[in-house]
Amino acid sequence: MSWNPTTDSFHFIWSISLLKETTERTVPSTITRLFDPLGFLSSILINAKILIQELWSKNLEWDDSLPAQLYDKWTYFLQQIQELPTLSFSRWLGITSQNSIEIHGFSDASQQALAAVVYLRSIDQDEKVHTSLICSKTKVAPLKRLTITRLELSAVVLLTKLVHHIVQFLNLDKAPVHLCTDSASVYTWISNHTSRLKEFVHKRVCFIQEAVPTAKWHYIPGNENPADCFTRGLTPSQLS
Repeated sequence: MSWNPTTDSFHFIWSISLLKETTERTVPSTITRLFDPLGFLSSILINAKILIQELWSKNLEWDDSLPAQLYDKWTYFLQQIQELPTLSFSRWLGITSQNSIEIHGFSDASQQALAAVVYLRSIDQDEKVHTSLICSKTKVAPLKRLTITRLELSAVVLLTKLVHHIVQFLNLDKAPVHLCTDSASVYTWISNHTSRLKEFVHKRVCFIQEAVPTAKWHYIPGNENPADCFTRGLTPSQLS
């Protein structure tokens, strides 16, 4: 990661050459070289996380070569992320004492991944709106198959944890919080009393309602959900 003080932005530095011999050990060790604690590259790196899960499911030894199909996926991923240095990210979120601040979060899930992404919306005295990505987080879906609705609920839990941390860390406890899911079933669960819910749902909905009690939950169509790109994965050119 490199910061440019003249533009108050930063970009990621990436220079990994493709190896002729790639083993299971190579893949995670290569990915961990890319330091991205705030998840600016989550929509790209989720592809690598899914690949790592596939590798583990093959029960290979650390020094075993990748099967041909997985090797092709890995080389394609490496070729795509050579474009990372072309991406630039602003360091300023738009937080000032004069600006009106709102937090907006979105969650999504697929059979392969869960995602949560959080933005800060800042409105200055001239009604000019500035929107910034605060952070995001992705997780690979568990190997044990769950229904898409349960995965969507798990993604909402992921979003709730992320927003709870942001509110505390940035001292934004007075800022309005708007959180969105594109699952109608999950939205119904969150919006109602938990007494009749089954254990799996009940436990998670209680956490969601208690962790960020001031949040206003909204249903959003899937094609308008920015978290969607985090669960299907993007290339750097698509992200830019």
